[in-house]
Amino acid sequence: MPADVPARAAREMAALLGGRAEALDALERVAPRTADALAAGFADVLGESGLGRPEREIATLAALIALGDTGPQLAVHTAAARNVGIDDSELALLVHHLQAYVGFPRALQAVGAMGLRQVPPEHDVAVGAHTTRVVDRPAEGAEEREPLVLLHALGVDRRVWSPVIDRLPADRRVIALDLRGHGRAADAPAARTLHDHADDTAALLDRLEVPAAHVVGLSLGGAIAQTFALDHPDRVSRLDLVATVADPQDAFERRARNGEADGMSAQVVPTLTRWFTPEALAANGWPVRYARDQIARAAPADWAANLRALAKVDTRARLSEITVPTRVIAGELDTSTPLEQVRTIAEDIPGAEFIVIPGATHMVSLQTPDELADLLCR
Repeated sequence: MPADVPARAAREMAALLGGRAEALDALERVAPRTADALAAGFADVLGESGLGRPEREIATLAALIALGDTGPQLAVHTAAARNVGIDDSELALLVHHLQAYVGFPRALQAVGAMGLRQVPPEHDVAVGAHTTRVVDRPAEGAEEREPLVLLHALGVDRRVWSPVIDRLPADRRVIALDLRGHGRAADAPAARTLHDHADDTAALLDRLEVPAAHVVGLSLGGAIAQTFALDHPDRVSRLDLVATVADPQDAFERRARNGEADGMSAQVVPTLTRWFTPEALAANGWPVRYARDQIARAAPADWAANLRALAKVDTRARLSEITVPTRVIAGELDTSTPLEQVRTIAEDIPGAEFIVIPGATHMVSLQTPDELADLLCR
């Protein structure tokens, strides 16, 4: 074994576990030769550079779940997985994936041992001619404020709001849905215009028996939120428009054609570089991995249809009709919807407040969830 492997392995162990494994220290006190042999084995495995840290921990957790009765080890490697940027939502999906292979008893053991955070409840809702998946987190205690309805950006799904929902007060009901052509609504009839999306939102509120809501939209969702507020003004009590547009742009049609002609893998790099900072891309944390996976797995037809619906945005001439309290929020570093472009929306809505989030790029909910959640609580 090369002389530099133990040092490299020690660095890897520190990155994963925060230091030397406690199990090795305990073993060394009673069986030092066994501890040495185990440490050498770890050194050989961890010193190898072929697998990345997240991939290594996912593989380790999968093996431990499959073995069963590995509670202490699962706890250690769950912490390690979090240390290298794996989100609890990914860990929950890993258990969900494995239960079909290893059975419910071992999946249930894993959930208990891993200490996964509680996730908001989800359910399917029939909305007109299609069914969508909805996050619907009930309010704890007496609900005094209107529910928050969250409309996501192009190319992602309801989970783009997960970091924000985690930071919102528990006494507020929160609803986030998959728009047509996204997530579990990917097989829905294509939206021809943003008015189709707005009507879907109204139908969802009808099904959930919500008379009016505080509506928040990000990017495509922000254009839909404007349309919804104009088409169904009695259903909106408050409006937050985040990193969005009110005018058609030639770029939307170009991107639609690119998706159709070149496929979605070719859209990953240009899209992610518009959405995230170079530092976030280099760190490759859950937000970037999630967004990359969503773009790569999207159907070109869904991608193109929603871009063409966005290209027909027709709210600019009617923004003065919006009378509910409105905030228009821009990211300081957003190159996709630059803040000066977003500012004009606030200028055309009577009494609207314009807010810039420092350091934020286009995917505000993923890169600066603390700041966005704080705004939504005000």
